[in-house]
Amino acid sequence: MNGENKTKKQLIQEITELRKRVSELEALEPERKLTEEAAETSLNRSRQRQMEVSALLESSKEILKKNAFKEAAQSIFEACKNLIGATGGYISLLTKDGKENEALFIDSGQLSCTVDPALPFPVRGFREVAYLAGKAVYENDFPNSKWMEFMPKGHAVLENVLFVPLVIQGKTVGLLGLGNKPGGFTENDPRIASGFAELAAVALVTKRMEEERNLLLTELERRVEERTAELSATNEALRTEIAEHKKDKDALIEQSRIFEAFLKHALTPLVFLDKEFNFIRVNEAYARACQRDVSEFPGHNHFEFYPFDARAIFEEVVKNKKPYQAVARPFLFPDHPEWGETYWDWTLVPLLDDAGEMEFLVFSLKDVTERKQAEEAIKESQKQLKNLSSQRLKAHEIERKRIAREIHDGLGQYLTAIKFRVETFLNQICGTSLEEQAKFLQPIIPLIQEGVQEARRVQMDLRPSTLDDLGLLPTLSWFCRKFQETYSGIKVEQHIDICESEVPDRLKTTIYRILQEAMNNIAKHSKAGLVQIDLSKKGEQIELTIQDNGRGFDLQSLLYSEDSLRGLGLSSMKERTEISGGSYNIESAEGAGTLIRASWLGTELSNWQGD
Repeated sequence: MNGENKTKKQLIQEITELRKRVSELEALEPERKLTEEAAETSLNRSRQRQMEVSALLESSKEILKKNAFKEAAQSIFEACKNLIGATGGYISLLTKDGKENEALFIDSGQLSCTVDPALPFPVRGFREVAYLAGKAVYENDFPNSKWMEFMPKGHAVLENVLFVPLVIQGKTVGLLGLGNKPGGFTENDPRIASGFAELAAVALVTKRMEEERNLLLTELERRVEERTAELSATNEALRTEIAEHKKDKDALIEQSRIFEAFLKHALTPLVFLDKEFNFIRVNEAYARACQRDVSEFPGHNHFEFYPFDARAIFEEVVKNKKPYQAVARPFLFPDHPEWGETYWDWTLVPLLDDAGEMEFLVFSLKDVTERKQAEEAIKESQKQLKNLSSQRLKAHEIERKRIAREIHDGLGQYLTAIKFRVETFLNQICGTSLEEQAKFLQPIIPLIQEGVQEARRVQMDLRPSTLDDLGLLPTLSWFCRKFQETYSGIKVEQHIDICESEVPDRLKTTIYRILQEAMNNIAKHSKAGLVQIDLSKKGEQIELTIQDNGRGFDLQSLLYSEDSLRGLGLSSMKERTEISGGSYNIESAEGAGTLIRASWLGTELSNWQGD
């Protein structure tokens, strides 16, 4: 009896405690409903964006689920392919030497392909365009594009392709490729595919932390299960509602966590602005680039901190709702003048709601100051190289002048003196018994005269004195006459449509040497019967053309022949033209003659530091 009373007493006590517990839960019911209402409102807002990001979120979860990068990458690829609507593609990684791709997997889209999938993909053709651009590129008419020449025999038919680089810390490490989308790729597809490509790149890094993350997720799931079991013992209906609420809440937390992790660890400076250009959020990379703290930006306008001439561009993006991309745009930090002029590649992308109205802007940047400075340094180096080459040619001309002067003052005068002395000697012995002996001296005079003429010829070949005394145009006329006297089988036609004063002094020697080299080549190699020379001025441009009707030649084989003196002459003409600030072109084919064209603009001549 006592035992039965004790049992009833215990039962009454347990019922009392249970009722107390139920009362506590009922007291929490209003708070729970408020929480649920707030969660429902938040869920409604998030669902509006969920369709755009759900595939990315699923791919992000796949990164956490898969043990191997290949499995995660394939899941990301499938999600991207299905979302965009492509029928095939692949993901590949760059080899260590940076010259080829190795495929992780290939989806041929059920098309026949006899190419060995184990073979590497060279970085060339349209793939190379994606690597060099560092961004997504696509071609919707691939069969008629210039990239078809790079397709291996037996490859599946591609109607259209889209390539997106996988980028880690500013370096392209692989490629996501998609193909054969019905109807072709759209302008929105590169943006979507770029998001998946960035996830694939993140997967390479995040897999290193996956083991620790899995332990934390396991522990979290265990605690959730314990809590769910406890609530389910009290009230099954309440447990179901709380479980659903918690599931939705966890999804929001996971989305927020992924977003925060992305902002924190992304290497690219990122800014979120409202349509009035007020700061909403910036990531740590942007704050570091500006040498500010992340907390300094909210509550301020972008142009309050950084006033510059791009405001009109920002306003145009808001108005037209179209992205804008700037390349190597200069910028001076007003709070850091000691940095000097910096250069940035940046992109401004408007994000729209379901109604097509702009919600906010995403501003991403890349500091390319070092690259720009390197380009300027290369330009300066090339300019210095041209100046050095100009000085070399100047030294050559000085040496030619010196040799010509020595021949004139030495050999020429010496031979002339011999001529006069022999003539004097003949006059003195004329009418004497020595006349017969004088006959032997008379043939010497023509020989001596020829020696004088030869000395003058050598002098004119080295440096025509008429070039300095009379100018370029008389010198060209003299040269053409002498050429036709020497090579009577070649007719020379001149057309001069320029005044002597219109040719800069420092260009006269260059034009003469180009003509001299070209005519020597014609005489030695062309077998031409006609040469047409044209020197004219058209507007601000001076142009020299030399055309013959000879046998012509294969230009490529001649220029790359190591033993060809003729090829050296062509290179010399090209070098003289370009060093003097001009442009040079030669056209020739076997049996079709040769055309040489050299031209100089007034602006190029003003920058040339010739003599």
